Amino acid sequence: MTQNLEMSVFAITQWVYFTYNYPSPKELFENVYGKGNLADHIYHKWLDYKCNWGELFCALDREKQQKLAAWVIENYHGIDSRRPK
Repeated sequence: MTQNLEMSVFAITQWVYFTYNYPSPKELFENVYGKGNLADHIYHKWLDYKCNWGELFCALDREKQQKLAAWVIENYHGIDSRRPK
């Protein structure tokens, strides 16, 4: 498998495990976006989307998507936490 494909599979796998297992979205949004209005806004958006991570992710602008995805890749250690080198 090529390096780019390995990293892509890793990122998708981490995202899927994360969406099923992350216990505290409010705390997550504070960790990713800082405490305050933005984290609260995104948390309430998540609730508005009936806790659907896919819908929330699609509703975020590119900068917020990248910030969330980077946080998941760097900090979430799901079942397949062997990050490609």
